[in-house]
Amino acid sequence: MVVAAVGFVLFAVWIAGKAERLISIKDAPCIVIDEMAGIMVAMFGVPLTPLNLTAGFIAFRVLDIIKPFPARYMDAKVSGGGVS
Repeated sequence: MVVAAVGFVLFAVWIAGKAERLISIKDAPCIVIDEMAGIMVAMFGVPLTPLNLTAGFIAFRVLDIIKPFPARYMDAKVSGGGVS
């Protein structure tokens, strides 16, 4: 599972960067594979029950919207699927 998760995250970063360049919009709302990779990482190792999935999804979305430190700092330093 670790190899699959790491592989998916790397693929998501790569393909999101390509999509961003293709449509010429930074962090376009239509590119959601990075969100899928993020929730996969956030929920890694957590038992997949309906309650855990719901709580994890809500927590992930809230934190993604408010972007606490260091996410806000990293958001400014990372673009196009890779470090600028």
